[in-house]
Amino acid sequence: MTSYRVHSKNIPDGINNQTMFRSDSPGVLEDIRIGLSFLQQGYARLVIDEVRRRFHSEDTYIGLRRDLAAPCQTGPARISVWIRPARPHDIAQIHVRNRGMTADALKDHLRRHYLVQTGIPTCYVALTNNGIPCYLQWLIGPDENGKVQKYFKGGFPPLGPDEMLLEGAFTAPAYRGLGITAYSMAKVAEKAQEFGARRVITYINHGDLSTLNRCKEAGFIPFTIRTAKWRRFTRTLNFIPLSSVPGGNIVPLPRIFKSGP
Repeated sequence: MTSYRVHSKNIPDGINNQTMFRSDSPGVLEDIRIGLSFLQQGYARLVIDEVRRRFHSEDTYIGLRRDLAAPCQTGPARISVWIRPARPHDIAQIHVRNRGMTADALKDHLRRHYLVQTGIPTCYVALTNNGIPCYLQWLIGPDENGKVQKYFKGGFPPLGPDEMLLEGAFTAPAYRGLGITAYSMAKVAEKAQEFGARRVITYINHGDLSTLNRCKEAGFIPFTIRTAKWRRFTRTLNFIPLSSVPGGNIVPLPRIFKSGP
């Protein structure tokens, strides 16, 4: 059960004012079930780290947005790939769980696994000329706001009528370093025009410079900061648009964004 205390009325359409959510121990029973499963599989360190994170931690994410009417000069990948809606066997082929996964890799894997289970249908894959899926990502529209709020436990404000959200990106390890991520992200974002969207947004951890750089190459620029603060298993989310602060310096933006898109 998730409860929210909303400290700003202006939530949708670009988050025009500072917006704060407070969620009290979301999904406790489900989290306990997952934690016990991890312990049985030998991932005690992952469980301990997650408990510590929820007891006391702070994370900062950069909200990025692409205006689909603006020109974007994303370069091609180093191998030829093409984009289409994902089919069940695509996800099963690319999204494989290995016994040797690190705890962080397993967490990322499980996030996408649960995203598959939400039933959100608009997942796309990039395929090689041989038909091998090498990249996947969800493009989520406002019709799925209910599922987004349930899956992300209030992690995003509801999408506006002309917005779509990019989430769950994954490049198969064998195809990394080939320029596939930025190219595919750009092409998946452009699919939003088929749904009548004018802009696409995504959120990336402030310290994930590699992914932030790929986002910039795909035409995304920062527009907001999201902070997630855990205190004694209660999470407070704060969304602050860069335009509301002189100079936009809520936290230092990575240098890759200093010269614009």
